[in-house]
Amino acid sequence: MKSFASKEQMADRSRGAIPADTPFLELSLRAASRLIRNSCGWHIAPVIQTVFRYREDTGGQLLLPSLHIASIDSLTSRGTPVDLDENPVTFDPDTGWSNTAGCDVAITFTHGYSIPDTNSDEDDLDEIPEDIVDLTLMIASRALGAPLGYTREQSGQRSVSHSLTAQGVAGGTVLLAHEKDALAEYRIARLP
Repeated sequence: MKSFASKEQMADRSRGAIPADTPFLELSLRAASRLIRNSCGWHIAPVIQTVFRYREDTGGQLLLPSLHIASIDSLTSRGTPVDLDENPVTFDPDTGWSNTAGCDVAITFTHGYSIPDTNSDEDDLDEIPEDIVDLTLMIASRALGAPLGYTREQSGQRSVSHSLTAQGVAGGTVLLAHEKDALAEYRIARLP
């Protein structure tokens, strides 16, 4: 899946310190995006259509794995199509819960934020939130900043300390505690 940030955004964000042609930049951006997706429990972007199936009776409302649904496209219950005009599916954007219940249910829905086309001048109102893009760039730059795992380098009187992810651990594609907190509003089934 595409990363949340582009190589050009990294070059701009780093003021040229990490040029767009940096080796492994695309890999680092994809790894950071996957880390964010895994932490949040859903794909976030791009906009895709998903079929989600529930085979067993959950005994209550069903959780849809998304917090940004554009449309509910179809619903079947025990193999029979459900008329969405007569039985609309509602969705709580704060928790991911729907009003759908039952067993052997399949919901097809379109969801996610769009990844902007860098070649287009059009603004998309549902683009990936800026904090997700910025966090992707931060995680990837931290991983690129210490590719050999060094925590500190010194030559004569000059010393460079690399960012640490834990005591004595340099860089890496990991989420730090404050980054996990920043993703709280994008995490599936978060509670008030």
